[in-house]
Amino acid sequence: MKPAERIYIVPTWAGLILAVVAFSIFVAGYFADGFGSPAQGLVIALVVAGIVAMIRTNDNLRGIEITSCRSEPTAAGEDVILELSITNASHLKRLGLKVRFREGWKLHGAAAIPVLRAGETRTVEVRVPTSRRGGFSAPSIWVSSNQPVGVCFAWKIFSDCGKYHVYPRGHSWRQAPPGDGPAGENGEKMRHGTEDVSGHRAYEPGDLLARMDWKVFARSGRLAVRTFDAHNAEQMLLRWEDTSFLQNEEDRLDQLSFWVSECLRGRRPFELHLGTGTFSERNPVACRVALATFGETA
Repeated sequence: MKPAERIYIVPTWAGLILAVVAFSIFVAGYFADGFGSPAQGLVIALVVAGIVAMIRTNDNLRGIEITSCRSEPTAAGEDVILELSITNASHLKRLGLKVRFREGWKLHGAAAIPVLRAGETRTVEVRVPTSRRGGFSAPSIWVSSNQPVGVCFAWKIFSDCGKYHVYPRGHSWRQAPPGDGPAGENGEKMRHGTEDVSGHRAYEPGDLLARMDWKVFARSGRLAVRTFDAHNAEQMLLRWEDTSFLQNEEDRLDQLSFWVSECLRGRRPFELHLGTGTFSERNPVACRVALATFGETA
């Protein structure tokens, strides 16, 4: 049996002001004419209007569900983007929805859906800040509204929406990928294949100086880096043991993540060998998830 919907509701500031006004009219009417005064008839009308507004606001969230939560692996320190599919399973349109997540006592990452028609599904993006690598449960998502009147605020809470993954950032000051410079504690280059230059692209911050084509710069004044033919270049091996010149596990993962990013940026084929398996450029998502969750227990 599907569990009953749980919708929470409280008065807004406008609703509180309306309640204070109704109470003041009631007290003033009582002292002026006692019970049964015309002023108290107005109070009853305001109370009924408030109850109707509360019911309408509560009903405005009925049938709202989160049907999926998707995200791409994200580098530590950047915002992970949760793509949430919000579905209206009711037979009436829903108004003024806001989608947010709660952190502490505050709601963050608001995404608005002005109108959600009956049976419609809308995808919104909610940004969640990250600071360290790992696999994390998505935060509780709040879908709320104060429509259609604005005197009440209602919300639904969705937990267990899924997971997102944060991989090591791969800092640009890390050692160059295999073949771009010395590596290893003995100064030897790591295993790599031959490189076939396929073309050039504009320089981007973080690109290695070893890949800069200074002839292009001399001719045109534009900074350009060499790209490589993924079909003709031999596969590059990126191995955990190749980072033995670093002592800290997180530094070693950061180094591997930098190599992976550089290979993907330059379209260079690679194999990443970790204790959890072997990954390649054909599935960069699995590669980065492996880096994100390395060492975690199931």
